[in-house]
Amino acid sequence: MVKEKISKIAAVLIVVAFIIGAAVGYLIKDTTQTTHEFGTGENILKNSGFEDGTGTETTYWYKAYIYTENLSMNWDDAEKYSGEKSVSIYNIHNYSEEVSNNWAQTISLFPVDKTLELSGWVKTVDAENVVMVIQCWGKDNNLTGFGTTQTAYNRYN
Repeated sequence: MVKEKISKIAAVLIVVAFIIGAAVGYLIKDTTQTTHEFGTGENILKNSGFEDGTGTETTYWYKAYIYTENLSMNWDDAEKYSGEKSVSIYNIHNYSEEVSNNWAQTISLFPVDKTLELSGWVKTVDAENVVMVIQCWGKDNNLTGFGTTQTAYNRYN
């Protein structure tokens, strides 16, 4: 019975699963001109390997989450793919609705009318679900574009 309960909790447990909610939050200004010519294959994320930061905070990334005491989001050197650092999300809370706790980054220069490719490494232990996401936000905080490893690209107006 105890072993069964532990297995049930472990099935919901997200240990080192990070949802790269690379929230590409480009807030459109009065002009939409970029001052940078983007090259094919150029990485538009800053600190994409989570290597830079101070103390317990990684630079350029922020935590986008729904608070619960059972949620922990960390930047540390315990788990990593390459380099010395990574981010993690540990959560055993059972939300009443679908929630996407994630690490996010706002991009100030964004390639207009270009195709974006999202790739990364995710390590999971007993994870229920992990996805990588790109969100594009426009004026008045409206979602203008969305792409994920889970579904096809959708365009919102």
